[in-house]
Amino acid sequence: MALWGKTDSAGDSTIYAAAQVNRIANTTNRTTLFNNVTTGAFQNNGVNMNIAVGQFGVSADEAANTTGEGKDVAHAGWNLRTQGTGPLTAITAIPGGRLYANSDTFTVAAGTGGTNATGNVVTNATGNLVSFSVTSWGANFQSATPTVTITTATGTGGGSYTAIAGGRAGRTQYETLVAMGSITGDASDDTQLPE
Repeated sequence: MALWGKTDSAGDSTIYAAAQVNRIANTTNRTTLFNNVTTGAFQNNGVNMNIAVGQFGVSADEAANTTGEGKDVAHAGWNLRTQGTGPLTAITAIPGGRLYANSDTFTVAAGTGGTNATGNVVTNATGNLVSFSVTSWGANFQSATPTVTITTATGTGGGSYTAIAGGRAGRTQYETLVAMGSITGDASDDTQLPE
């Protein structure tokens, strides 16, 4: 049995990569690790709970593309991707809009395996968004600038929020496990590694 193959698929990914996250090197763990972006999926006695670890087949075209994470890859081939997370450190209201209600809510997206932050819109007497009230700060944000969405908005135009996460949010690292420029196929990793 070969330890890896040349096709961008779970069955051809390196079988020993699971040992990098303290798991037994077998086909089940190899398949679970393939293209994983879920925070804490490989938690082991409190270790790895605040990171997302996955194994990705990176073609030469994906490694050369600077619009995705290809710029973070040292070499095409089988790579172990580690994405950090962090806590939400700030939410800023950008006043404006009209006809918002204090019962309107917002969500800050944490990412796969994280917990979204939620809160309520705070308005002035004319329904302009002026600030916010947080009901939950969430946890394990993958992006340093997570997306904020007003989820039950009655208002329109102008008002919005921005959010910032700290810690290791927004930090992604690739470790080349098998360097090769001949991976073929394209798995469902275009969000991270577009051609």
